[in-house]
Amino acid sequence: MKYYNWLCSLYELSNNKKNKLFECGIGAHELYHMDSTKLNEIDFLTDKDIDRIISNREEYDIDIKFEQLQTSGIDLITIEQEDFPDKLRNINNCPYGLYCIGDLPSKDEKLIAIVGARNRSVYGQEVAYRIANELSKNGYSIISGMARGIDSDSHKGAIDAHRKTYAVLGSGVDVCYPTQNKYLYNQIIQNGGVLSENMPKTPAQARFFPLRNRIISG
Repeated sequence: MKYYNWLCSLYELSNNKKNKLFECGIGAHELYHMDSTKLNEIDFLTDKDIDRIISNREEYDIDIKFEQLQTSGIDLITIEQEDFPDKLRNINNCPYGLYCIGDLPSKDEKLIAIVGARNRSVYGQEVAYRIANELSKNGYSIISGMARGIDSDSHKGAIDAHRKTYAVLGSGVDVCYPTQNKYLYNQIIQNGGVLSENMPKTPAQARFFPLRNRIISG
């Protein structure tokens, strides 16, 4: 698991290349222990990729980082593991790994994604809540992004129906964004889970939100 955590930290190497390595039989453990000669034999890795892999291994304290993850209560699942969500394996730019607090959706769980405007009307708020609540009562779990507005309304509708709901964050899973949703964040963890491909402690950034949307829809 510590090698999975290391490879997730290697942002400079794209998800597509990480996943292609796995398809070629080169997992995180093998990659971490490859010398420069072996790395140069991988035809889709550029010289820059190889330099970044080697320099990252020298700078990254793999044991300490893994110990920090273990004591944080955060789980990690990667595409190298059987429990990785099947629905995500086939999306464009499939995330190599997902960090999670709480539960991951089960393979046979029926999921509906609901997202919408942050500055919604009162009518929009009522409708989003009602749709999520009724879908939840009919056996669906709601997945959204925990943003202000429609996203939050949808999570609340599922929670009030005593069904599971999942939030995909544009930050690390241990960073509640927006901060005013802290109570909702805790409720989601108790009634489902929060997920992110970003490393723990990563602050929310605008560039992460379009990326997290592909995970919600996937």
